[in-house]
Amino acid sequence: MSLPAHPDKEVTQGVLLALFAYLWWGCFPLFFALFENVPAWEILVHRVLWSCLFLALLVTALRRWSPVLGALRHPQRLGRVLACAVLIALNWGIYIYAVETRHVFQASLAIF
Repeated sequence: MSLPAHPDKEVTQGVLLALFAYLWWGCFPLFFALFENVPAWEILVHRVLWSCLFLALLVTALRRWSPVLGALRHPQRLGRVLACAVLIALNWGIYIYAVETRHVFQASLAIF
């Protein structure tokens, strides 16, 4: 097993990418605050629909429909996927609602 050629460079890059991700995540409440008069459920529905559209385009671009269609042929196996999707939607819905009701600090503590 060989060590990376430039471990310091990779560590620095990793730290910078992590800081960027934390900064990006920290700006999410500012984004949701722009939709002050829009109900949380409507933002969540838009998020789900646009994500589905984006993923459909990505799967099409990568030509990976066969695994997706194979999974859809066995609906009994999709129970866990559905449960995860519901939990993620519930999590995001609560988070968006918390931002709208100006409970960002409490929501951040709850998520972490």
